[in-house]
Amino acid sequence: MRPVFFEVTNGRCFERGPHGFECDWGRVLAFDPPSRIVFTWQIAPDRVPEPNPQKASEIEVLFVEKGRTETQMKIEHRNFDKHGEYAESYKQALRSPQGWHYILKNYLESIS
Repeated sequence: MRPVFFEVTNGRCFERGPHGFECDWGRVLAFDPPSRIVFTWQIAPDRVPEPNPQKASEIEVLFVEKGRTETQMKIEHRNFDKHGEYAESYKQALRSPQGWHYILKNYLESIS
C-alpha cells in the first residue's frame, strides 16, 4: 500500500492515498513558510469529512530548526469543543496509537 501524504494546495489541506484517493482535512488559516502553518481540522469524530468549518478544530504546526540538518515539528491540536458532544472521546482517540502517531508516521514515510 502506498503511504498517505499531506498536501496544501490553494488553501486546501488534504491527504492523498492509494489509487489517487483524496480526502479533505480542512482549510489553511495561516501559512508562514518555512516555520508555521495553521489549518482547520474538518474531520469529524466518525472520521468523515466535516464540511462546516464552524464544527472544525484547529491545528498549528511549527517547524523549528535544530542545527544544520534537523527540524523539530511541534503540533498543537486545539478547539476540540467545536466537535460537539464527542469532543473529549475524539481528543483521546487522536492521542492513541491510531491517531496523530499514525498520521505522522505515514507522513514521515511519504517524505523519506
